[in-house]
Amino acid sequence: MREDLSLPDLSSHPAVKKQIAFYQRNSASLERSFHHSIPFIYYTYQETKRRGLPAELALLPILESGYSPYDTSSVGANGLWQIMPGTARSFGLKMNAWYDGRRDTIASTRVALKYLTYLHEYCGDWLLALASYDAGEGSIQASIGRNMRSNSPIDFWSLHLPKETEVYVPKLLALAAILRDPERYNIALPVVENKPYFKIVDTGSQIDLKQAAELAGISLNELHTLNAAYRRSSTDPDGPYILLLPIDKADIFSERWNNLPDNEKITWKEPTIIKHSIKTKNSMLKKHSKNKHNLKTANKSKSKLRNKVTLHKIKHNTKKPQKIKHLAIKHTKKTKK
Repeated sequence: MREDLSLPDLSSHPAVKKQIAFYQRNSASLERSFHHSIPFIYYTYQETKRRGLPAELALLPILESGYSPYDTSSVGANGLWQIMPGTARSFGLKMNAWYDGRRDTIASTRVALKYLTYLHEYCGDWLLALASYDAGEGSIQASIGRNMRSNSPIDFWSLHLPKETEVYVPKLLALAAILRDPERYNIALPVVENKPYFKIVDTGSQIDLKQAAELAGISLNELHTLNAAYRRSSTDPDGPYILLLPIDKADIFSERWNNLPDNEKITWKEPTIIKHSIKTKNSMLKKHSKNKHNLKTANKSKSKLRNKVTLHKIKHNTKKPQKIKHLAIKHTKKTKK
């Protein structure tokens, strides 16, 4: 990997020297991040090489997530490359309750390198592209615009940037300097073999992850580390059906999986939830109380109406005293029917 580091060696730049010193003071943390990178960094490095990109880009997940596929930021970025949901959707990464492509090593590396390639073509400079990856291209372009209006230089070192971004690029350049000569900086880096750590296996259908670990002869924890994109106890019923397995376990897994009877393989889909209205005791009492109230109101209204009509008849017949009693009794009988 060292021979493919192609960004300028700026280890003598004050900002880069400052970050090298930071890593020297925090060497245990840096060594831990490099250790976490062991399952993934050969793959990310080979992808940069295949695309003709600087090998330094394979070090970016150390800055972004410490090479932890489960890392999540406070603003919602996720995975090795800390991809935001909007960016993921723009590049067609699948995300649902079963699967998050941002935590998929293969899918997220494809998107991150594609995005970085776009940023480089847009900015015309790798340092500006890296700054844009951290702060967003809009933020960098706004800073470039301010410098252009004041006839100031528009290279990375001349821009007024967010504090985090000001140290982001020097940190990557510091990592590259340490990788070139770890002994010079008294930092012990783990040995990463120059060969693939994992193999991509297509199961062809949904699989329970615990069962997959047993068939491969590895721990469930190791399976989860390599396949962090799966958010439940099994792969997505609608795919992808891809598993990353240690290269020395992939063939034995495939043999056992292919010989497994179909009735021992799972097929699990999201259950359909049907909402029913349930009448509780309280709701029935409430309804009964409401009906009782309405009935009382109606009876009172009828009673008032009956009295008003009776009195009305009596009032209008006061001119004939001899018929008052008869009419009043007659009307009362009618209203009781």
